[in-house]
This record gives sequence, structure tokens and C-alpha cells, in this order.
Amino acid sequence: MESARAIVTQHGLCVHCLLGLILPLLSQAGEILPVQGLPNTTFSISGDLNIGVVMSLHSYDKRSLCGDVIRELGALQRLESIVFAVEEINNRSDLLPNVTLGFTVLDDCYNDLTALVRALQFVQKSNETDVSDGQSSLPAVSAVAVVGAEGSPRTLQMADVFSVFRVPLLSYASSSSQLDDKIKFSYFSRIVPSDNMQARAIVDILLAFNWTYVSILYADGSYGTEGFRAIQDHLERNGYCVAITHMLKNTFQERQYNETIHKLLSKPQARVVVLFTTQAQALELFSAVNRMGVHDKFTWVGGDSIGMNPHIFAGLEHIVNGVISVNFISAPVERFEDHFSNMTLKTGSRNPWFGEFFADIFNCSLNGSFKACNDTVKIGTSREYKPESTASQSMNAIYALAHALDEVMKNCSQPAVADCVEPSVLRDTLRKVSFQGEGLAISFDNHGNGQTSYDVRNMVVENEVLVQNMVGNWDTATGNFSYFNKVSINGNCFYFNKVSIYGNLPYFNKV
Repeated sequence: MESARAIVTQHGLCVHCLLGLILPLLSQAGEILPVQGLPNTTFSISGDLNIGVVMSLHSYDKRSLCGDVIRELGALQRLESIVFAVEEINNRSDLLPNVTLGFTVLDDCYNDLTALVRALQFVQKSNETDVSDGQSSLPAVSAVAVVGAEGSPRTLQMADVFSVFRVPLLSYASSSSQLDDKIKFSYFSRIVPSDNMQARAIVDILLAFNWTYVSILYADGSYGTEGFRAIQDHLERNGYCVAITHMLKNTFQERQYNETIHKLLSKPQARVVVLFTTQAQALELFSAVNRMGVHDKFTWVGGDSIGMNPHIFAGLEHIVNGVISVNFISAPVERFEDHFSNMTLKTGSRNPWFGEFFADIFNCSLNGSFKACNDTVKIGTSREYKPESTASQSMNAIYALAHALDEVMKNCSQPAVADCVEPSVLRDTLRKVSFQGEGLAISFDNHGNGQTSYDVRNMVVENEVLVQNMVGNWDTATGNFSYFNKVSINGNCFYFNKVSIYGNLPYFNKV
């Protein structure tokens, strides 16, 4: 492959946006110089056609490119679901027959700049020498396409690079409307719709209940700001009023979250609060509500990140009881969960991050410094284990690429099948793919956005357990609810316009 440094300096588009960040990381040979605090760890199984994967496995640390704290177990489940999907495809005779898929997984550590560096690993030339100080440069990774990233801010970094270097990029979760710009992000596709659609669905919920006076809290970054703008625009078009808008920054501590709740309380008539935040921010926000004892003051309506992993709100069930969220359609994949829940340290040993997750959830030691981990214990026996609905999304992304590659391979006559994969052809073929995925049909529009619908869910406590009940479905094809009906569950019941939702909904009188 052509030197990354050479390509960067030859493309005017990239020079404008990336030159200052990329060139200091590259040697004259086009290799990425060692980056302090950034691990070289990769999880790789080689095949005839190799897919790159960039995931967030470690938590964000503002002092480093990669923090030491491993993320929640769901991150491991999404990673292992990708491995599971690849192996499942390789065992099929009707999809990519006589061709094996391989993969290489890199960790972006929930950090935007780290995601940029990971993208460069896929476009640099193969490492041939070590750099002058004796440290190895970051390894080059060969891939016909890349799956990632999980979050829109990190995907934006990667999509910018890959559109210049002509690498197809497919995300299973990044929904920022900034990624709708297919002139700038020409090689980016996603199996989920744009946040513009999610914003419309949220506003339709507000319209259905005639909630005309609301506040909006949103995350700092592309996901939150673009979602906020879309919601505000749709509300203004319908003549609705916004009481408070407030950005939640990643640097917020307990004091700032307390101040946010005080700000909301200053507008007592605006009891409905729309959340376009990360789930971690929602957790901090609900914790502040709990500290202040005002759980009955608000009705919360949120985007997909709020309802993604409801078990993260353990201990705050009385706070989140009644939350309404608009979610990508996803559900646990039973055959994968059967496999994952039976994994042990032994069977998961090929995954270099498996041990970290295992030690974290079982509070044990891999090096014997305190209670040693038992390498025969099944991960499904941990109290932390819950079936992971988002694993279906990561599996669908792998299957979408497999279907596209299968189509490309039908015209392949090269001895090395990877030579048959022309990036623009693979991208265009991917956007024409349609198949029955896990839990829903997968297809794309002409711009590479997923064509699907959203579930509307109501988070409630049943028998002391937090669950999410389906209360509606919003179709991106029609731009309307396919249904939005009553549900019959135990709890506080409130009615409006013949639609019922359950939980803490102080905006209405109880019926």
C-alpha cells in the first residue's frame, strides 16, 4: 500500500482537516511512530478476507490515550458476538463458500484521538523496520473493510481518514447526523438510521402526549449537539416551547450534575425532559436526582443510548421507573448468549482482553496478587452477566459485510481473493445488500444509512426488577408510528390521547 504520509500530503481534502494531527505520528517510511500510553494489543485471526474492527473496550481517561479501566461486560459481549458471527459464517456453505473470513480487533479506548490513530493502522504500509529509538511502530493492519466505531465522535475521526484512503467503514451504532454528509464521508455506511430520524421519533412522542413545554439536556460532541438541534428544530416547527437547554460535558462532576437538576427545577412547569446524552451521563444525572430526592418531579424521554443497557441503572430503579426511550431494534441473540455465558478463562484465552473483563466482574486476580481467578468458572455465573441486546447489532454488521463480499466474490477469478475486492465496488455492493438479520430486516438507503424502525420502550419496575416494555414502533420509511398503543402492566398508569405509559409520569393526573 502507498505510504500513509505520501497519500496524506497528496490529497487536498485531507490536508485541510487532518495534516496537523496525522503527520507528527508518521515516520518517513509511512509507519506510525510509537505513541506514549497507547497499547499495541490486537486480537487477530487470519482469513482469506480480513475485516478490521475498532471497538471501545477500555474507558475514557482524559490524561491518557487509553485508560486502565475496562468497560462494562456488554463491551466484551459485543466483541465476542463479532467473533461468533465470523466463525458462524465460516461454517456455512451458502455464504462465502470456500472463502474464510478473518478479523483484527483494535481498542479505541473510548477516545477520539485514539480512534484516529487506529484508523491510521489500517492505511499505513506494512511494518518492515523498527524506528530509531528501538521501539516498534504501531502494527499495520490489512483489511478489506472496517467495522466501527461504537460512538459517533470516534467514528467521525475514522470516517474522515477512510474516505480519503478509500476504505469501506461500517458502523453498527454511530447515528450522528454529521455522518449524513456522504461527500465528506463517502466510504461510510451504517446499519442504523441517522439521528435526524431518532429526533423526529422523539418529537412525535411529545406530540402524541401534547407535551408542549419541555427541557432538553444533551451531550457535548456530535451525537448530542446534532440531536439537540434536530429536536429543537422539529419542536419549533410545531410551535412547541423549550424551557431549558443544557449541555452535559464529559468533565462534569457531581457538583455540575446537581446544578443541572437545580436548573431544571427552576422551571417547574417544564416537567418533561428530553435526554440526548450518553448512558454514562444519564446515570450521573439520575444519581443526582436520587441525591436530591426529586424523583417525582420529572418525566424523562431519551434516545437510544438511554435504553441500551438498563441494568446499568441498578439501585436507581425508583428514579428511572417510567423513562421512555427510542431505541434501535435489538434483542439478545439466544444462540450467542448460550455460547458466551458458558465461556471461561480457558475458552476465552485467545481474546487478549477477556481476562481483564473476567477479573473485573469476578473481582479476582490474574497474576495471583490477591484471590486468584478460577479458569473453569463460566462467565454466565457472574451477577454482572445479563444478555446483551446490542450484540445483535454488531453481528448484523458482520453479516452485512459477509453478504456484500459474497456478491463481490461471484465475479472473482484471482488466486488471492482479496485482490478482487475493489473498495468502491464493495462499498456500493454493501449499500445494495438486504437480508434478514438478528431481530429485523437489514437494508440501506442510497446514502448508506440503515433502513429500519425504532422501538419505543417504557422502563418500569416489575417484581422489583427493572424491565423495558415495548409501547410503540416508529418506522423510518414512513416517518410515522406503525403503532403506539396502550400496554397492560403493573404500575402507575397515566392516560393521554388513548395512549398509556407507565411509571413516574408526574405531568398527568393518575387515572
